[in-house]
Amino acid sequence: MTEIRKARIKDLEVLENLQKQLYGKSFAASRSDLMRAITSRHVWIAAALGEIIGYQLCELFGPTQKNFPNSIFLSELFVIQDFRKKGVGTLLVEAALNESWPAEYRYFSLTHDPHQTFLTKYYEKFGFKECGKTDVGNNKMTRPRKSEWS
Repeated sequence: MTEIRKARIKDLEVLENLQKQLYGKSFAASRSDLMRAITSRHVWIAAALGEIIGYQLCELFGPTQKNFPNSIFLSELFVIQDFRKKGVGTLLVEAALNESWPAEYRYFSLTHDPHQTFLTKYYEKFGFKECGKTDVGNNKMTRPRKSEWS
């Protein structure tokens, strides 16, 4: 059985290792960013048999953010290989979408590599729709807040 919960500071090292798997390298600045996201309660983890098997990290974008002003950005979603295609990612995304976010963040947003076409279909099942490309060519997707989504 998979447990979904908010990340805690004691999860930091494991999350850094998962983040390294996601990106293929470590980032010098990511430790403080990750700590800030954890203390802001914007990171969910999936655990099975007491081991962390995945995470979802969100960022809150303010009114001056270029691509997605006033949005809740689904920044990082990662599930370890042995637990993919078993619904773990879906549980993590749903936890973020069902969170009680401040009202000034009007919608959800995300970007993904256009070569990973399966991601468009994956996020469409949560109500996301494509809305263009970023300056670097990634697909942009948005979805209204739950209260505005029927």
